[in-house]
Amino acid sequence: MFWCCCGSERDATSSAEIVHVPVESHKGNVAPPSDDVTTATPPQSIGNSAGPRGSVAENKTENAGIERAPIKGGVFKPPQKREEVPAPVPMTLPKSDKARRTSVPQEADLSSGAYLVYEKDTNSVYVQWSRVPVDGALAWLKPLVQVPGHKYNVNKGKEIITKQANDPEKYFRAWVTFLKITREFPSKCMLLENFEATGAPQVRVIMLEFSLDSAGKTFTTEMSSYGLLYDLLKNVKAVAVVPSASTLIPIGEQMDSKVFIQRGSGEGAAELLESLNA
Repeated sequence: MFWCCCGSERDATSSAEIVHVPVESHKGNVAPPSDDVTTATPPQSIGNSAGPRGSVAENKTENAGIERAPIKGGVFKPPQKREEVPAPVPMTLPKSDKARRTSVPQEADLSSGAYLVYEKDTNSVYVQWSRVPVDGALAWLKPLVQVPGHKYNVNKGKEIITKQANDPEKYFRAWVTFLKITREFPSKCMLLENFEATGAPQVRVIMLEFSLDSAGKTFTTEMSSYGLLYDLLKNVKAVAVVPSASTLIPIGEQMDSKVFIQRGSGEGAAELLESLNA
């Protein structure tokens, strides 16, 4: 025991200003040792240190709850894949065993295509490409494929075949030239009943077709009706245009192509056509 200047009695063991920190009660939270023992900061209590940890855990739990919340509006559906446009398929003609089923003459309204026109005043025969029916035309080709626009625009769609229509040979040849357009632009043909009104000579259009029953054999058939579309594509090997009174080519009989061309050319015009069969 001793007396200090302030007159208070102090014990000898209390003269040292050393702060002892319990080790067991502050594990993991002990501050680093300081040289100035008089300014040592007492460690935070366990209660205080648990507070922030608890708040962080609560925030994580709350955020997890938000992230895991179900999507409103029903079950999630992935976006549909964009469908690719299929490549255009080239036009093909049916095989010979199916051709006759689709070759029956059909009725149709006049529309765009190629028209065969006879002009008596100018003694000419020409093709008129038109998007609307042409008055006084003798025949019409209905394209089965798209025709380039210039066919309708150049010279207003007019293509002169002959200016000597008074010559029977040139007149019938003009018909064959017109029918051969079906090989440039696959088309069906319709005869129009305007011969008498225009003064054009009457004709017979006869075709030589492959036989479906006997391979390699051909037989004759005719475009015998007005206002019906006839198929000049399927199985047609040759075509002949002759005067209406001609009887050199019998209809419905087997005939060789060479004989067909000879007889057709004898009174009119005839020509082999490129085969378009698949």
